Amino acid sequence: MAFLIGQMWAPLLLVLVIAAAMGWMWHAIRTSARLRDMESERETLRRELVEFVEPADRGEAAEEYARAIEVMRTRESVAEARWAELERQLAEVKAQRDDYAGRAAELERALERMRAAAPPPAPTPLARDEDLARIAALEAEVARLNAALAAPKEDARVRPLAWRARYFEART
Repeated sequence: MAFLIGQMWAPLLLVLVIAAAMGWMWHAIRTSARLRDMESERETLRRELVEFVEPADRGEAAEEYARAIEVMRTRESVAEARWAELERQLAEVKAQRDDYAGRAAELERALERMRAAAPPPAPTPLARDEDLARIAALEAEVARLNAALAAPKEDARVRPLAWRARYFEART
């Protein structure tokens, strides 16, 4: 027997490998249905565990948090836009203030030149009335300039932006 095994070891090894492969395939075919059942049961148990740990209403809470975050982002963007608009308005008002201050200084210099150039007329009742009228006109001009300095000029571009800012604030 040892002689036969020694002579035929290669074909016997080949038969052994083929028999092992066929046995493995037969086992796989027989147990595949059971493995599918076990896999589906495992998936069902996994789903139940996930539902137990994370309830179904958690999705609604996540949506609510997402909506709240979106509202906060919208409010933040509206606030940033309003801040930028206010900074722009402030820069415009400062520029207007500087312009009006320059104009007031120019008018004061012109008034001083007029006073220096023209000697005061002799006081007569008629000249006095003219002086009073001129003084009243100058006072009205100064009052108009002070009112222009005190009240900021509303730009036509500011109104729609302010309306938009109020609109977005009302929406959020």
